[in-house]
Amino acid sequence: MIDIRRQPDGVYRVRVSGPISRADVVGAWEKVREATATGEKIKVLEIIESFSGISLEALVEDLKHGLPMMERVSQAAVVTDEAWLRGMTDLADHFVGAEVRAFRMNQMDEARRWLGMV
Repeated sequence: MIDIRRQPDGVYRVRVSGPISRADVVGAWEKVREATATGEKIKVLEIIESFSGISLEALVEDLKHGLPMMERVSQAAVVTDEAWLRGMTDLADHFVGAEVRAFRMNQMDEARRWLGMV
């Protein structure tokens, strides 16, 4: 499941839990597309509480739409205790237009400060 909500300070909070389906990915990128329709870049706080896999169809959709859509994001903080996901985040920072950083769950306040959240 992917849940995206705009916070009062303008940052988009993305909560990820459980298995990820194609519908989850398509819906998530559609919300990003809508949020950036004016051309303004957004900031994202992605909280990965649990991750139990992603379908092949979802992965294809994510790669197809995700990389170009990251040009519409100025900063993304990925918060997770999964070491391999933090590693993937650090790797992604070199390939996307957004500034991307990984944080552990106990660094949530640091992630919020980095994004300029109050």
